[in-house]
Amino acid sequence: MKNLRNEIDKLDLEIVQLLEKRFDVVKEIAKFKIKNNIPVYDPERETQVLEKSLNNLENKEYFDEIEKIFKQIMASSKTYQNQIIKKEQL
Repeated sequence: MKNLRNEIDKLDLEIVQLLEKRFDVVKEIAKFKIKNNIPVYDPERETQVLEKSLNNLENKEYFDEIEKIFKQIMASSKTYQNQIIKKEQL
């Protein structure tokens, strides 16, 4: 059990690092959207991200759970972009 938990800890670290990088890009996207007066929500882009990500799944058994995770990541990204935009408008 200890070895499995250690593996989970390593994977969690990688996930956190990747999410940090993703949110760095989300911040840059928000700045671009501010400059170009583009809305935060882009349903077409969200559909593309979901389709591309889920099509990369090797084990389709995880489909539903990973879809939920990606939807939450995108929801959090939109929330963060809206926070950035509100700060810029002050």
